[in-house]
Amino acid sequence: MQDKQYKYVYGIGKTALDIPESEIRYAMENTKSNAEAARFLKISFTTYKKYARLYTDRDTGKTLYELHKNQFGVGITKDVKRPQRVSTPLITYYQVSILITHLGSYVIDY
Repeated sequence: MQDKQYKYVYGIGKTALDIPESEIRYAMENTKSNAEAARFLKISFTTYKKYARLYTDRDTGKTLYELHKNQFGVGITKDVKRPQRVSTPLITYYQVSILITHLGSYVIDY
């Protein structure tokens, strides 16, 4: 997608993007989800959603947005870090003997 120049008109706002169906289909071929397709086209997700719902597929009758839905995230890696199990070090026999020699009866009485 080429960089489009937005023209701002005072009192009216920005002009429309007018993304053609071919660009949306090209993004769908190169991505695995609708959110990724929006990033591919360098537009916001809501804008992508608006234009993808405008066009329908002739074979299925569904919109392009519905065709490219990937709600389960199949094929997309998730950045989930699972907590690792941290084992607490056990006191060895040698460390206990050092404690007894330094503290004396305080350790035994406890």
